[in-house]
Amino acid sequence: MSSTATLIRDLRPAVYAVAGGNHVTIVLDREATAGVFDVTEVTALPGGGPPPHRHSFAEWFRVFEGELTLIEASDGVARTRVLDAGDDAFVTPWTVHS
Repeated sequence: MSSTATLIRDLRPAVYAVAGGNHVTIVLDREATAGVFDVTEVTALPGGGPPPHRHSFAEWFRVFEGELTLIEASDGVARTRVLDAGDDAFVTPWTVHS
């Protein structure tokens, strides 16, 4: 079995200020993973976050501190979940969420 591990050195995360005073940090860009995935860290103020949206890729959320209200819609029904520190959630591609 051959190894497919990739060593990543000199990681310099890019930080972006977005609407509402929130910050998005690109911790690991998808170019470093041959387009397979990326890792972002979002610091959001209470009430912050994007409007409902969807995209072709999945998203995995982990709450490090505070809480995150995740709203997702499926078959015309919206479901709200509140995630606390230590909680995770996975949103499949094309699922409307905010």
